[in-house]
Amino acid sequence: MAQFIRLAHGIDEGHPVEMPTAVEDRYLNTERDPKPTLDVERRTVDDTLELSGETDGELVAVKVGDETVVESVEDDAFELSVPLADGKVSVTVAAASDTDLRTAGTAVERFTI
Repeated sequence: MAQFIRLAHGIDEGHPVEMPTAVEDRYLNTERDPKPTLDVERRTVDDTLELSGETDGELVAVKVGDETVVESVEDDAFELSVPLADGKVSVTVAAASDTDLRTAGTAVERFTI
């Protein structure tokens, strides 16, 4: 019931009435880089997801099921291969504008295979 009351109070105020300091510092009080561009092409070969694309970011991360791969970007392009599990799988591709992820801008693309 207390969470419902805080939610209702936050709706009335137009913003959360309680926020942990770490969350406030990260999302409200930290300057962030602009988000990078992200263009992803994908194809499956046997039990592997092959991703390629372009970004003006510094890093690209891919999460497929329990598998995560992080690669540096070279010449605004990337290529990654990730093993695929059987069945329907959620895929998340993220580009970060900087290797310092605390202040990096991010772009994310999600899809299901």
